[in-house]
Amino acid sequence: MTQTNWDPASQIAWLSSADLSPWVADALGQYGTFPGVHPVTVQHRPGAGVSALLQVSAPDTPEPMIIGLTTEILDRATLAAVPAGCEPRFAQGPGGMVVLWPHPYDPKLPGLPAAVDPAQVQARWGHGHTVTQVRTRAYRPLRRAVLVADLDQTQPGTAFFLKVLHSRAADLAQRHLMLTHAGLPVPRLRLPNDATGPTDVVRDGTIALDVAAGHSLATALASQEMHPVSTADLISVLDRLPAECLKLERKDSWSDRIEDHALAARSAFPGMVPEIDMLLQRIRWGLANFHPGQVVPTHGDLYEANVFVHDSQISGLLDLDGVGPGYRVDDLACLVAHLAVLPSLDHRYLDVPKLLRWITPALVADVARQGGDPRGLWVRSAAVVLTLIAGMPGEGHDDLLQAARDRLALAGRLLERAENYF
Repeated sequence: MTQTNWDPASQIAWLSSADLSPWVADALGQYGTFPGVHPVTVQHRPGAGVSALLQVSAPDTPEPMIIGLTTEILDRATLAAVPAGCEPRFAQGPGGMVVLWPHPYDPKLPGLPAAVDPAQVQARWGHGHTVTQVRTRAYRPLRRAVLVADLDQTQPGTAFFLKVLHSRAADLAQRHLMLTHAGLPVPRLRLPNDATGPTDVVRDGTIALDVAAGHSLATALASQEMHPVSTADLISVLDRLPAECLKLERKDSWSDRIEDHALAARSAFPGMVPEIDMLLQRIRWGLANFHPGQVVPTHGDLYEANVFVHDSQISGLLDLDGVGPGYRVDDLACLVAHLAVLPSLDHRYLDVPKLLRWITPALVADVARQGGDPRGLWVRSAAVVLTLIAGMPGEGHDDLLQAARDRLALAGRLLERAENYF
């Protein structure tokens, strides 16, 4: 549920405006304005408002404060779970109510304070080793956090990961156990020190995972490895996803959520609404007319950061939250779209289009093998590119508007591949 009288585009604009600093000072009970209020991350989740992390430089405070903020309406049970003294504050924003909290006391991630504390992580998962530091790898306020716990051991770089979730930590653990049992190369669940059995792995909505073997496909591509992954091995790994996955709850694919992501793109780039709507109309037509094939076990978020490789073989499959029934074409489209976007993010990825041309025939053939129309691969790839537009303000582009236009054009070129397939 979101504020009905304050549209997301206005919320996002306010978070980057000069009005934010005095508002934060007033909301936190300070006099005047802060020397600096800088959004670290701003995320629009359609249907659940806008959330952000702010770095706040306060008077007489040597280190900046980190403040969480959301326009999402939080229920009483969520707010009641926050420890005394760290409760969220409510303040009236320009168009609706805003909730603020001191990081790491995220109202929907009660396990986060313990997960960022090396002493508590060591007590839970250290197994006799010292946890020297905990680093944040990714954080979506109110949704999830991924952290790296470094261990002081004889081999440098030894670490494990922590995933802190708003909900469904037990479901994620089940997926890891299922795929491990099936022989898939997924990170091993790390048991808590006080675990009573191999399935007793969740603490306060948090699970721990050992580091996957090899290195990410993203790293391999940035290092310009000639053939970082075998398409035969990639397809083989997807084929080996166990049939038990079909019994899991089906989650929407990126293409299924295209309307929400288009709304987020419009909010982030209100000057590009006609172009976004035209692209969306073409995607809708393709999704309605190109059969996706049979329902099979799928990964749900298959892209270069979630695939680890070694000697051109898949050595790790990460981020299993979306594992379940779906269409193979959606997994492949997710990979194609992310690969297509990479050259716009870093010059080290300029050779990635060559990889795409190399793997395309095998991907198209696999879509057909699953009973799908190959044209759907390009339509769904375009849909995934559209989902990657709203987050572009956080990517560090020198000319953000031009970069957004270029990404829309990329989605258009993918659609043209479907439209000119025969």
